[in-house]
Amino acid sequence: MLVIFMNVAVIFALVGVGFYANRRNILPGTVSPYLTKLILRITLPAFILISVTENVLTPALIGEIKQLILIMIAFYVLGIPFTLLTVKLFRFPRENRGLYAAMMLFTNSGFMGLPISFAVFGQHGLFIMVFANTIMMFFMYSIGVIMIGMGGTEKIPWKDAAKSAMNNPMISSLLGIIMLFLGITFPQVISHFLHLIGEMTVPLSMILVGIQLGTSNLSILLRKPDLIGFTIAKSTLLPALVLLAMYFLDVSPMVKVISVLCFALPAAAILVALAEKHEADAQLAAGGVSLSTLFSMGTIPVICTILKAMFL
Repeated sequence: MLVIFMNVAVIFALVGVGFYANRRNILPGTVSPYLTKLILRITLPAFILISVTENVLTPALIGEIKQLILIMIAFYVLGIPFTLLTVKLFRFPRENRGLYAAMMLFTNSGFMGLPISFAVFGQHGLFIMVFANTIMMFFMYSIGVIMIGMGGTEKIPWKDAAKSAMNNPMISSLLGIIMLFLGITFPQVISHFLHLIGEMTVPLSMILVGIQLGTSNLSILLRKPDLIGFTIAKSTLLPALVLLAMYFLDVSPMVKVISVLCFALPAAAILVALAEKHEADAQLAAGGVSLSTLFSMGTIPVICTILKAMFL
């Protein structure tokens, strides 16, 4: 238990670095869009490529990949109507229900999930999380954009939503998967270069989370009942249901662990940019991301400990 808490603590300490740097005006909030682009367009794609292509396919690994893909698709297909119904039952404002549902369903599996998976569950956990993140990105950038648009001034066409799904992390994930199954590896010099670039993803992404927390007025957020109710539901309800399902499903232990962790993470940071782009309530999205991230600093270590005790 102590080892898990220490590993997660190191990752979250990077959030503290970002928070401190922002509050001391070393890294002001204005750098966030540029760091986000750097991570999404350069470092994260390199990190994904290396994480996938440096594995060797075995029958057991292929079986895990198939299990994860089927499970994640099923959870997102069921999760969309479930989250929309949940925010309706919680009586969140009608104009923001789509955004609340998207924040509940789509998590920070890229910026936070990959580093935490690697820190707690090693290279195997990181590899499985890459696949989970790929599926999450597909749904978030397609159907998730439609959900966000429910509160905007214009509806998002399906064609435009589908186009947004093809981004650098998605393309690198698909390329890495193709290379993995074809047995293609990078030359040593390219592999070394990708390692240098990709390994920046962990500190940069967690520092970015800290910067985003630093720019948020947490004292005001903690006085908003809707956001607090959303954060509690997001941090407990969906992860608990996924954990219950995983307990009874006959799948690989690592698939169980990563599936639960993926849904236990805070709301995806990129939802703020998507909300702003599609004229939804970007300020609400920023509040939901910040508050769920703050809560996750207490819940994630506990969840990782429970997962390791139950399944590994």
